[in-house]
Amino acid sequence: MLTDLIEDPSADHGAERDALAQDVFARVMSQVEGTLALDLERRLAQHLAPQVHAAVAGALGDLRPELARTIGNAVAEAMARRQVK
Repeated sequence: MLTDLIEDPSADHGAERDALAQDVFARVMSQVEGTLALDLERRLAQHLAPQVHAAVAGALGDLRPELARTIGNAVAEAMARRQVK
């Protein structure tokens, strides 16, 4: 009886209901995806930052001897050029 007051059972509102349901679904998904995307990005950055930092520090540590040799060679070459002039 209550549903008869709200909606006429003889009327066919299927297309309207489907359109409304699709619109509501699209809006909810858009809001949820936006919220989840921001939260996921923040959490991912929190989890990856220490790993990226460690990877960069490790790579720099591996390159340190080569970097020191390169700097030493450049200084020695500069000093040799200066003595030649």
